[in-house]
Amino acid sequence: YQLKRNTMLERIDHIAVACNDLQKGIEYIEALLGVQSSVGGVHPGFGTKNHLIKLGPRCFLEIIGPDPNRESKDLPSLFMIDQVVEPTLTRWIATSNKLKEVQSKCSDLGIDIGKISPAQRQKPDGSTIQWKLSDPYRLNFDGLMPFFIDWGQTPHPAENLDQPCTLLKLEVYHRNKLEVERIFQNLKLPIPVHFGESTKIVATIDCPKGIVQLT
Repeated sequence: YQLKRNTMLERIDHIAVACNDLQKGIEYIEALLGVQSSVGGVHPGFGTKNHLIKLGPRCFLEIIGPDPNRESKDLPSLFMIDQVVEPTLTRWIATSNKLKEVQSKCSDLGIDIGKISPAQRQKPDGSTIQWKLSDPYRLNFDGLMPFFIDWGQTPHPAENLDQPCTLLKLEVYHRNKLEVERIFQNLKLPIPVHFGESTKIVATIDCPKGIVQLT
């Protein structure tokens, strides 16, 4: 189990909880886990802002919602923020330092993960961090398919966070279990896939409140 868990965690960069009200989302997650989150920053061009909680050496929980100071007053569609009624685990993000290869492999499997693009976020201290990612708006398998991220030379965001929590397990549920499983196996994504009438991502987290399941 230990080996399997580590293999799984090596591929998970972070998990994202989408909220239509960032402050309410922060309060909900902090109460659920019994920890305090850290300010992440604002994502220019996306209309979003986030808070982070460390889940492992290179793994974190992202609480993401509308930036109160965004230009458009519409809710952002990133991570399905405009669709959630309450804080919901809507996406998980896989790590890769070979994004072009992943893009090509996905294409061979009939999955379009979109363009590889640069992105950035301004930290509270005014510094900017940069990374590359596949298109986060692509919702293959209703969003169960991760998008892929490469932090390049940027220090991983989890490195500067305290660790009161540990991600133990990530599982997904989908009505097309076999197809999702086939894609995940081909991409060497060791995430358990279960049949479910409704699409769902479930994270099991060891935290000060005990072992908690987040969906």
